[in-house]
Amino acid sequence: MKNFLLSLCFFSISLFSYSAPLNIVIPKQIQHQLPNAEIGIQVIDAESGAVLYQHDALKSFSPASNTKLFTAMAAWYQLGPKFRFQTELLAKSGTVEGDTINGNVYIRFGGDPSLTRTELKKLIHQLKLEGIKIIKGKFVLDPHLFKRPYYPNGTSVDDFAWSYMAPVSAIMLNENAVRLDIQAANQLKQKVRIQTTRSAEFVKFKNNVITVTDKSAKKHCNFNVDVNSDNHYTFYGCWPISKRNVRLHLSVANPFRLAKNVIATELRKDGITLTGKIIEGSSANATTPLAKHRSKPLKQLLTTMLQDSNNLYANAITKMLGHSVAGEGSFKQGVYAIKRILAQHTNIDTSQFVLVDGAGSRYNLLTPQQIAQLLFV
Repeated sequence: MKNFLLSLCFFSISLFSYSAPLNIVIPKQIQHQLPNAEIGIQVIDAESGAVLYQHDALKSFSPASNTKLFTAMAAWYQLGPKFRFQTELLAKSGTVEGDTINGNVYIRFGGDPSLTRTELKKLIHQLKLEGIKIIKGKFVLDPHLFKRPYYPNGTSVDDFAWSYMAPVSAIMLNENAVRLDIQAANQLKQKVRIQTTRSAEFVKFKNNVITVTDKSAKKHCNFNVDVNSDNHYTFYGCWPISKRNVRLHLSVANPFRLAKNVIATELRKDGITLTGKIIEGSSANATTPLAKHRSKPLKQLLTTMLQDSNNLYANAITKMLGHSVAGEGSFKQGVYAIKRILAQHTNIDTSQFVLVDGAGSRYNLLTPQQIAQLLFV
């Protein structure tokens, strides 16, 4: 039995055992299971890297979430396994006097894809623990580490409302997602029942979804979701009759508005008076640290990213790579960084990559050979 690395156009496996010749087994399996598919494949020896079998290995295919393997490798080389994202609470020098801050308070969001609302609340609560009762100024949220656009090229309009395509802003709370449960009504032609969870605390819903038969749902209508910049969701269309609850994971369209609501609520709970508004702005001149939150190490974030195939984690890391290498946290500079880093540390010809994000845009193009080479590194 021999171990080898196998790379296909749409999936990769690292260890596979075989006994029959590959040039017989693989074509036979492809013909049996995927006779009409367009397939590229390369199999290499896991120890020597020698090519054992290939078919259209130099042809470009859409790699989907295999893209995340390249993002993970680049992040490991550039940022290191101990890297942590930081979210900082700041003020300008000399503005803190007793229980009062005579000026603005700033939150510098660091693009942490794992930041939760609870962790943001703890950051705000630190003001109360420090004895602060009054902020004579504005509360400024700085999201400028990551540049627009917040969605990679190739994002379908059908995906905007769903959590797997949440916006990659530097402001991310609970993965910029909300959850709710939906269940059909007891009778046909009636509105479905929608039950919100705690994650939906600061969003609103309008329900226009009608319960229909399973046949009608399959042939005549769809369940649809629209979300606007106020984080208001409109549900319309139909839902098949069933007694089972289905949990939906929706994207937060406006992360700033969500963070603003969380902060305003927490300040009121802590009895802290804010004389100004909560706005978006720059924290460049804020040098006095008030509190800081650090994410788990990159090693753990990459585990979550790869095991869950988490798009938000992958593209947040991509933008951070862009900031680290090129000084700009954007998709364009992020994929530039991935190519540059891998060119420096591997023998992969990254000039032949076509990447627009680090998660799996449908515009990405990679070859089976490139994926096999990465797995062999």
